[in-house]
Amino acid sequence: MSETHLNTEQQILQSAEELFLEKGFSNTSTTEIAKRAGCNQALVHLLCI
Repeated sequence: MSETHLNTEQQILQSAEELFLEKGFSNTSTTEIAKRAGCNQALVHLLCI
């Protein structure tokens, strides 16, 4: 796994955690996570698989 992939994965997970704490799980969208992480929504979905 490349360093870039790990950094992106870590950023997605950190962004998701922050948003879940701020807004709650049910009020957070994958679009918001992607925007905060600076990636596209497909990467967020790929991480969930």
